Amino acid sequence: MSSNVPAEQWKQLKTVYAARASLPRHKEASSFAARLAGEYPGDRQAQLFSAATAYYCAHRVKDHKEKRGIASRGIDAANRVLATDATDYDGRYWLALNTFQSRMAEGIAAGLKEAKKIRSYLDAMVKDHPDRPEAYMILGVLYRELPPLVSWGDKKKALMMLEKSAQLAPKDPEVLLELAAALKKNGRKKEARQTYQRVISDTVAPENKEWETADARDYARKMLNKLFF
Repeated sequence: MSSNVPAEQWKQLKTVYAARASLPRHKEASSFAARLAGEYPGDRQAQLFSAATAYYCAHRVKDHKEKRGIASRGIDAANRVLATDATDYDGRYWLALNTFQSRMAEGIAAGLKEAKKIRSYLDAMVKDHPDRPEAYMILGVLYRELPPLVSWGDKKKALMMLEKSAQLAPKDPEVLLELAAALKKNGRKKEARQTYQRVISDTVAPENKEWETADARDYARKMLNKLFF
């Protein structure tokens, strides 16, 4: 994919980004990516890189104000993509994730309220792009994790969504990690163990997600140690 961002600036960003196992470096990479996205607002690649980096960085940050600030940069980047093409799947995806991350930083009540909007948003994405795995995955996570009495939690529907996502992306470590958690929640521990093992030994790191993949595999190993029976 071509980019208007000078090659030297991409190189500098990727150098910082490559060290993101360190949270301070991850924050630095997120800030750097946001700055490039702001300087090159018409560059789709820069916007999507900034939005993705913001989401994963915000997910790690504990301070709510800081988390919200990082996620807001991801929202800005995703909105620039959608200003050019409102149907852009990746722009819609990262807008949904960063928006939910931002609302959760405001508190559980705000997060649950936003979740209902995000469900409709993701349902539309699934309808528009039934062969893309990402929206199925996030829908599955939300159905699995949100409380059914006050929101729309449904562990069986979560599993259905995550199985569909895994059919579309059978080598994606994040998808399989979430599927394993759904299998466990539905009492299917043997299959959960098998799926955690697949995360470790049968996945391929997506582009620019080498550290995230290593982190997913480490988490899968921890979960395998807990699933004795």
